[in-house]
Amino acid sequence: MTDYANLLETSLILIGDRYNNKVNWLQLYDASDSYDEMNRRQLLLAIKKHIIGEKITSGSARKFQDGKLIYYETSSLQHMDQPNVVYCLYTKELQIKKEVKDVIEAVARRGGVYSASRYYSEIVDLLLHPEKIRESGNLSISEALQRIDNYDPKDMDLNELGFLIALIEQNTELDQFTLEKIYYHVFESIDILEGIIANKESVEDIDEFIDAAYLVAQRYEVTQHFHLALELYKKIIPLSNIFHRLNLEIACRLNIATIYKNFFHEFVSPISEILEPINSEMLKQISDKDKEKYYFLLGYVDFIYVDYENAKKNFQKSIDIAKSEIKSPEIISMAYNYQGRIYEHEHKYLIASKFYHTAGTISFVSGYIQSSEKYLNNASKTLFKTSYSLIHSALWLRMNNDDKNAVFQTWEAVKFLLRAYQEILVNEIYLFEERTKEIIELAKVILEINEKEKYVTVINKIEEFIEEIQNQSINPETIENDFEQLHTIINENIPLEPPTLLVLTTDGRLILQGVIGKDGWEESELEGSLLSGVISAILTIIAEVSSGNTALRTVDAGDFQIMIEESEHVITVFLVDRELPEFRNILRELIDIINSEFSEKLADWMGNMDIFEKLIEKAVELISYEKLISIYNN
Repeated sequence: MTDYANLLETSLILIGDRYNNKVNWLQLYDASDSYDEMNRRQLLLAIKKHIIGEKITSGSARKFQDGKLIYYETSSLQHMDQPNVVYCLYTKELQIKKEVKDVIEAVARRGGVYSASRYYSEIVDLLLHPEKIRESGNLSISEALQRIDNYDPKDMDLNELGFLIALIEQNTELDQFTLEKIYYHVFESIDILEGIIANKESVEDIDEFIDAAYLVAQRYEVTQHFHLALELYKKIIPLSNIFHRLNLEIACRLNIATIYKNFFHEFVSPISEILEPINSEMLKQISDKDKEKYYFLLGYVDFIYVDYENAKKNFQKSIDIAKSEIKSPEIISMAYNYQGRIYEHEHKYLIASKFYHTAGTISFVSGYIQSSEKYLNNASKTLFKTSYSLIHSALWLRMNNDDKNAVFQTWEAVKFLLRAYQEILVNEIYLFEERTKEIIELAKVILEINEKEKYVTVINKIEEFIEEIQNQSINPETIENDFEQLHTIINENIPLEPPTLLVLTTDGRLILQGVIGKDGWEESELEGSLLSGVISAILTIIAEVSSGNTALRTVDAGDFQIMIEESEHVITVFLVDRELPEFRNILRELIDIINSEFSEKLADWMGNMDIFEKLIEKAVELISYEKLISIYNN
């Protein structure tokens, strides 16, 4: 061991998933304890680029930066739709004997589920006991199969059996008869092992055997013999616990829960039972990938039991873990999809559509095309429900003589109707037909009452376009461009409510008040008691913020939102129909301009308005009518 002491003390162990063009690091163990967070991140990124650029091949060792990198990659089981697993040892040492590379490969070939720290301890163990390394290259598959045929658990070392299974498993043409034979031997060996443990007899390290059992369970899962896979996963769990293989235990639990979710929908309670032993301390030691799956499965159970509040929390935990880098895109897209279903159930259709759309985007980028189509189709259905809800809201507004808002809501309804048709699957278009006619007819009624002939012309054009989609007579080469043109026409016709801008001194004196419309700066109709009430509300909020009691920067005033930003000498305010981040950014930009160009004048300002003519020009530049349209559309 002394030959390897310095090497191991300066080592960094990495375990990750390898996709075609990316590597996700799942586990890291810094035996040297010499890297701060920044240096570690930079090193991990450099190694990732090295692997993706195929500058180092699987099973090789080479000089890297100021040390040596040993890299090994294992292929996942066929049809599992899973990435390859990569193992790396990076050390400051440059002289590395062949034995170290052999040890890295030997542990990787087992196909088990390891934390990086456990992988490190296995390397140390094999370096201390080199006799445990078996040379697979000297044993053919036929010879391994012959040994399996002659297997007797009383005469053979369990790790020897594990080694043979791992070697045979690499033969992807493994027939069902051989697989059944291996399964029987594994099951029989576990039964004997359980008896030995029950009698409190000592058992040596059996990592290779446990890993082989896991491989066999995975193989049965792949071939859809789910009952057999479940039984073996359940057998492995207590062994994993006894021999301190936490990551393997959790992998088995998650696999069991996933099988129940995907293939035994009527059984939900087993999912809860199998996940229940996983506690917060265990979660700290597993990869983000497993955490994503764990919280998703908890959310799924809550969803089935109609506990939507807890379901949302757990799905969101899964999503939040994936914020920096998604490790399980299929899981995360499903989490977004279920969030969408919950919000749709709560009739929050627009929020639901955003979750569905995100689910579809993640699936598409990750290559899950069929799932992507399904999720985007869900998004289109909720957009359609949004359209249907808005048009009836517009009708109610019209009946109450609120023509201005009725027209705005009508165009919003038509806009969402178009977006719904943009993403609906062709074979489900018929679901929209009846209510589409109702939406279009109501839109015509509301817009005709307002005697806007050009409005009706636009609606007629949209109606004809939708009929072409329904009849599947639309030109597929121009359809996206057609959608874009119609959205542009709608946006041009939506009567936008321009924001009112107020600029005040910190003691409440009004410096500027106006509306930025199509023709630039216009006088605001806000006056009298309403203006006094707005200013009073603003100063109250500013006082509360200054005293540290609240961080509120927006006030809901019913028909409009009061958005506030302040500095030492000035307060800027927008009165808008909705709070948007872009408006907040504009207020801050305006504050910066005032501080840099007008702070001296404001320090002893006595009411002279002429000095702020330039400020009006700056405000109009910051929020032109064209920019306002762009903000609302996005």
